[in-house]
Amino acid sequence: MFSVQLADLLEVNTNTWSKFSYKIPSESSSHKAMATSPPVQATRKQLALTSEVLPFANATAILDIAAGPGTVFNELFTSTLALSPSATLLAQDVSPFMIEQIKVRQSSSPEWARVHTDVSDATNLSAVASDSKSHVVSSMGIFLIPDSASALSEAYRVLAPGGVFSMSSVARGSWISETLSLLTDIYPDRVVPLPAETWRRADLFQAELERAGFEDVHVSEAELYMSFDDHAGIVETLWNMLPFMPSLTKGLTEKQVKEAKEMMVANIKKKFPEVPGKLPGLSLIGVGRK
Repeated sequence: MFSVQLADLLEVNTNTWSKFSYKIPSESSSHKAMATSPPVQATRKQLALTSEVLPFANATAILDIAAGPGTVFNELFTSTLALSPSATLLAQDVSPFMIEQIKVRQSSSPEWARVHTDVSDATNLSAVASDSKSHVVSSMGIFLIPDSASALSEAYRVLAPGGVFSMSSVARGSWISETLSLLTDIYPDRVVPLPAETWRRADLFQAELERAGFEDVHVSEAELYMSFDDHAGIVETLWNMLPFMPSLTKGLTEKQVKEAKEMMVANIKKKFPEVPGKLPGLSLIGVGRK
């Protein structure tokens, strides 16, 4: 009988994330739709809400926790938000492969040359001094960390008094509920995981940030969507892009994989027949101060 722990799925362990990597696609790339992917959409809204509380133009030091390939700084550099030219910028991630992408960009422009990097665990930011950052952000990061409470504690520790913290999560996404979750319909013991309820409900989200010590916390909703030009193509993308899929599909035969994908494609065609189309979702964005 198939058996897998939840920590091996969505709340994957540190070892899994340390080996995980994806790229920020450009508008001209073959993955153009991913340039406006849910993480990018959420990041844009999150940065706007963060700047309303404390403008990035007044930043002295910015830390991006679970930075991935640099989505937050990429958006800051390309958006209309003013960014202090003297602010120090630090991108932290547990994956050296993610950080390597940022290092490659450091020679590409003066903006990226400002970004320092730190390969570390978000639950132990020992390289970052307490009360040292005016802005601490985590876009689609902390909510995926199994010990998110420790990550929040570290975020609070390094944030300067009066500074602003923000983070985002995926509350729901039809790219899961209408596609990958169908795998459970076929194989009930293979349960596609969801984020912890804490990060799917605004009231619980707010309470968690307040429990970590943040004040004046406000949680906002932001609609998301995942664009697609081809029903089969989006299923293939989802199947390959999520780090929990290898554990979830371990042991399936080629025939079983093919049948599962065909079922997902049929369901998307039924629910979202138009091409090009969009799979809707919802993000929660929490902002607070120290």
